Amino acid sequence: MCFPLLILSYLSFFTGYLLKDMFIGLGTNFWEDAIFIRPEHYTFSDAEFLPWYIKTLPLIFTILGGSSSYFLYSRYIDFLFRVKQSKTFITIYTFFNKKWFFDKLYNELIIQNLLSLSNNFFYKNIDRGWLEFLGPSGIYFLIKKFSVYIKSFYTGFIIDYFLYSILIIVFTISFFCDNYLYFGVGLIVFLLIGNNKFKN
Repeated sequence: MCFPLLILSYLSFFTGYLLKDMFIGLGTNFWEDAIFIRPEHYTFSDAEFLPWYIKTLPLIFTILGGSSSYFLYSRYIDFLFRVKQSKTFITIYTFFNKKWFFDKLYNELIIQNLLSLSNNFFYKNIDRGWLEFLGPSGIYFLIKKFSVYIKSFYTGFIIDYFLYSILIIVFTISFFCDNYLYFGVGLIVFLLIGNNKFKN
């Protein structure tokens, strides 16, 4: 693993050095509107004229951190192991690692309640309940019932089809002539005929 990481680290050094002006150079439009910065917060022009020792602070701290890590873990590994096993270090590490235990409070008081509410109420009652009943399942049930009801009209007798044609013509004329009384009566008769045929 060390060899490919070493290659990648060198490539990142050279790539960052060569392409620095394209990414964060003064006046570059590489990001365009992807990162919006208000004019009063635009500090790239100030950053160009900082003293050299401030610009090199990230590099200095990187070298110091890498060197100190190498020195400590190569010379004082036993001492670091004893420090890590001490109760004081474990207490401090646990305190900061758990983010001052805010995550525990956040998970137990908010996240668990939200998950329970989402699963028990929204998913089971709303999504798998009302929405499914009013949506796919309900539409499927209505279409199935309607298709069985329509199927009852197909008897194979021409006189029945003639009656249906006359009723449809009467419905259409009464509907477009704003005579809803005849339309309603005709619709009731039509449904009663279909219902009687369905029962037979």
